[in-house]
Amino acid sequence: MKKFTFLASAFMLIAGASFAQGNNAKVTQNDLRQKATVTQTGTSNEAEVTQSNRDNVSVVTQTGTSHGAVVNQDGRENESSVVQTGLSNDADVKQTGRENESTVTQANAWNDAVVDQDGRENESVITQTNGSYNNFAKATQKGNYNEAAQTQQGGSMGPSVSNEAEVKQKGNSNVATQSQSNASGFNTAYIEQSSGLIGNVASQTQDVGSGFNEAEIYQDGRLNSATQIQTNVSGFNAAYIEQSGSGNIALQTQAGVSVGNSASIDQEGTGFLGIGANVATQTQSLISGANSADIYQRGAANLATQVQSLVSADNSAEIEQRGDGNEATQLQAGLSGFNQASIYQRGDRNSATQTQTELSGLNTASIRQEGNRNEGIQTQSFGADMEASLLQDGNRNTSTQKQTGIGHSSSVTQLGNSNTSTTTQSGGYSTATVMQNGNSNIATVTQSN
Repeated sequence: MKKFTFLASAFMLIAGASFAQGNNAKVTQNDLRQKATVTQTGTSNEAEVTQSNRDNVSVVTQTGTSHGAVVNQDGRENESSVVQTGLSNDADVKQTGRENESTVTQANAWNDAVVDQDGRENESVITQTNGSYNNFAKATQKGNYNEAAQTQQGGSMGPSVSNEAEVKQKGNSNVATQSQSNASGFNTAYIEQSSGLIGNVASQTQDVGSGFNEAEIYQDGRLNSATQIQTNVSGFNAAYIEQSGSGNIALQTQAGVSVGNSASIDQEGTGFLGIGANVATQTQSLISGANSADIYQRGAANLATQVQSLVSADNSAEIEQRGDGNEATQLQAGLSGFNQASIYQRGDRNSATQTQTELSGLNTASIRQEGNRNEGIQTQSFGADMEASLLQDGNRNTSTQKQTGIGHSSSVTQLGNSNTSTTTQSGGYSTATVMQNGNSNIATVTQSN
């Protein structure tokens, strides 16, 4: 009797444990020609599929423990595939409309994926795989022909940890791609695009030993393009792009031992199909640390380029352009540190170039142009503690300032039209001041010791 009681108790314990760890699957199909396939292996998996209207296809495959998948398709010819391998993954897919496709693949631990598509022919692909922990990916698309692809992955069960990626697209023909890969940790990437008629394009990459990075793109308008790349040994970097209007192009690159850099681009323009587009490019790479780069453009056909690379640290670069057809270039590279460069342009077709390179440190360069077709060039190299400032208010003024050595100061002011100034300083502690008030004046200053 005791033996029977023991066996009965053991059976109930095993049965209870089995029921506690059982898988649950619920499929609800309404209307015409729906197809759903659910495959669950392991324990404590849950899958719920709801299909309404006609010709929707859903496939859910879960292997491991504690997975949860919810798929809700209301429309026609929508397709959804969810594959989860590992433990504690969640996937929530909702598609309303027609011919939408969603693929979610999650492997290993604690991943979340949420896809919401409302419209027609939207596509969303989310992949979080192989040593990917605490990741979150969300794509919300409304309109037509939107595409979003997000990838967060390590390698060989290696780390890709605490990443977040979110894409929101409203309008039509938008494309967004985010990739955080290999030893990529604590990264955040966010893209939001709103548009009518024709869409925007955005791409973000944080890759190969990339950690503690942030990348954010926001585009409101049509036919804007933005790309952010943080790769190789890249850490503690922040990149931000905001574009409104149409036809803007922005590219940010932080790569090749790039640590603690910040890059910001803000553009508002009226370009269309590449005509009259504002273009902004920022590069922080090849042993670049604690640098800051900012670009602000309003108008059309403006071009801004900033490069901080080749052993560049604690430099700051700022460009602000208001008008049409302005060009600004800033280069801080080649053992360049603690330099400051700023360019302000208001008008049309102004050109400004600043170079702080080759053993250049603690230097300051500033250019302010108001008017049309002014040109300013400033070069500081092989020296430190030098200052160059330029003010041009008028049209077709030209100024060149070149400094090598230590402790130089150069100040040029041009008020009027068609003035020309050239200052060259070498050696140490020279001061040059040029004031041109009028038209067609020419000044040349050369100092050395």
